[in-house]
Amino acid sequence: MVARRTLPACHIEVDGSIPEWFNYLKWAASALACSSAFYRRAEPLYLVWAILFAYFLLDDAGQLHEQLGPADYVTAAFGWAPPRLRAQDFGELAVNFAVFTVCSEPWPS
Repeated sequence: MVARRTLPACHIEVDGSIPEWFNYLKWAASALACSSAFYRRAEPLYLVWAILFAYFLLDDAGQLHEQLGPADYVTAAFGWAPPRLRAQDFGELAVNFAVFTVCSEPWPS
C-alpha cells in the first residue's frame, strides 16, 4: 500500500490542522445548540448537555486530559494501571470519567 502525502494543515494528528478546527467547530455548535434549547424550554437536561459539549471543546482545545492525567498522577493515586493499558491512557480515562461522574449526578428538580 502506498502512503499518500498530505499537507500538514490537512493531517488529523497535527495541532492546529483543519480537521482539528472542524472538531472545535463541532463541539462549539453542539454546546450552542443545547444552550439555545435550554434557554427556550428551560429543561435542565439541555444545560447538562451544553456543559458536557463545552467541556469537550475545552478539553480538546486545551488538551486537559493529556495534562491532568499523566502517568505520575496515576501511579501516585492508584499505584497500578489495568493490564494492556498504559498508565498515561488510564490517567486520561480517569480524568474524563471524573468529569462524566460530576455531569451525571442527579440534578435537583
